[in-house]
Amino acid sequence: MEMINLEWRKIRKGVYGWIATYALSILMFIAFFPSMQTDSMQSLAFAKMESMSTVVLSIFGLDTIPDFTRINNYYGYVAQFMNMAACIFSATLGLNMLIREETEGTIEYLYAKPITRKELFWQKSLTNFFGFFLFVLISSLVIFSGFVFFAKETASAALGLTVFFAKGTFFAGLVFMSIGILLSTIISSSRISSTVAFALVFGTYSLGIMSSLINKLNFLKYLSPLDWVKYSFTGGPTFTTLTWGIGIAVIVISLIIGMLIYQNKDFQS
Repeated sequence: MEMINLEWRKIRKGVYGWIATYALSILMFIAFFPSMQTDSMQSLAFAKMESMSTVVLSIFGLDTIPDFTRINNYYGYVAQFMNMAACIFSATLGLNMLIREETEGTIEYLYAKPITRKELFWQKSLTNFFGFFLFVLISSLVIFSGFVFFAKETASAALGLTVFFAKGTFFAGLVFMSIGILLSTIISSSRISSTVAFALVFGTYSLGIMSSLINKLNFLKYLSPLDWVKYSFTGGPTFTTLTWGIGIAVIVISLIIGMLIYQNKDFQS
């Protein structure tokens, strides 16, 4: 329990900062939604999108031009990009989790604790998973409030939509965090963690774009967690039994391999 408290004290300011920035961004986007329902804005949005080629629309996650006067379509489009930010945050949490002690020179303090490396690994992992859960929970409360106050949805409809969007964000985030934790046992310095997180998220996102543009590369979508939770505007995210299975397998395998590497790692003091 002491390690959980210690880890939380280290990450809480970063978690709170991300929550505040992310929640404010969401609120701003949803607050703009009533403007999308005006005739002038509808005409402008339709004209702009109609002038784009199908290739450009595919890059932005649009196979057809959706009706942005409906909040599920409007926020579904926004959520694709907000999910990228959430996944960068979760990947960064994972990447910093284990290597931070070596970079900051506090690894010797952990040596003195009556705790095994296995226990340390899982307690740190649990704390970081909690940090991301709190991030998704609070941002979901903001989304729910925005749907009620700005989109004028009923509480039950707003709750259903909020859960719908939150589960995609949480699932993709856990995948990236788990990969980040694995990489944290390998990389040599936390100073490059942000760069690695951006490369990981944008790299896999690019694979998803390529899969939608080139039919022969369609299989690449299975390597892109953000593509799994891309909202289709016709009834939901692109979750399938296969992508659920791949995601869960990535999480489990990443954590197990990460733990095994960490148990046998020679630390830099």
